[in-house]
Amino acid sequence: STVVITNAAGVAVGTAVVDSDGNYSITTAELADGTQDLTITTTDTAGNSASVTQAITVDTGIVTPTADINAGSDSAIDNDDITSDNTPTIDGTGEIGSTVVITNAAGQVVGSGTVDADGNYSITTSILA
Repeated sequence: STVVITNAAGVAVGTAVVDSDGNYSITTAELADGTQDLTITTTDTAGNSASVTQAITVDTGIVTPTADINAGSDSAIDNDDITSDNTPTIDGTGEIGSTVVITNAAGQVVGSGTVDADGNYSITTSILA
């Protein structure tokens, strides 16, 4: 059997031959971001075919996070990004549900957290040298 995946315009974006165990794997051609209606059609050697349409969402973008030292960790001058706190709290915004990882200049992770349902995060770092 052969399996062909077509997009909503009827253009084939991937094809494969089913193996002896009935399995196949297809890496599609590049799909645009957004909802895609893909039709998966299998055809056996006798010419019989069956199809199913599956909607998928392609999301290759991400919101660029913002970051700022929390006012409670900042020096006496707010927003100067100077602190004497060796475990400062970093606040910011990002894509809801994404993980924010803070690293030092050596590439070591000093804090991580998840962006909340409002698009905000607040991470207190480990001790910074």
